[in-house]
Amino acid sequence: MFRYFREADHAALYKKFRHPTPDQLITHIVDYITQQICIPLGVAVDVGCGAGQSTLVLAPHFTSILGVDPSDAAIQEARGSNPPHNVQFRSHSSTRARNRETITVRFKPHWERMHL
Repeated sequence: MFRYFREADHAALYKKFRHPTPDQLITHIVDYITQQICIPLGVAVDVGCGAGQSTLVLAPHFTSILGVDPSDAAIQEARGSNPPHNVQFRSHSSTRARNRETITVRFKPHWERMHL
């Protein structure tokens, strides 16, 4: 069975050509969360983070943020982007992310079977 992003080349190309997360979307997410949860915002999880583009733009708004992705190659790309001290990336199943204030998912459902 073919799996996306297992190879380093594929992960690197995805990082290069993926559209950036719009600033307006980040502002909307952060505004919504700050209305629901008191500031400062604590721990967030970016599920299906890929090479970490969305994780990195969310980082300034949270005490810490964890980017998780099942692809080791994508996580290697993310770690190579020189993330700030409050960002961690792990190759991990998205179903194990618990006890976090915020979990974001950008475009993940179309890559993986989702059981809702």
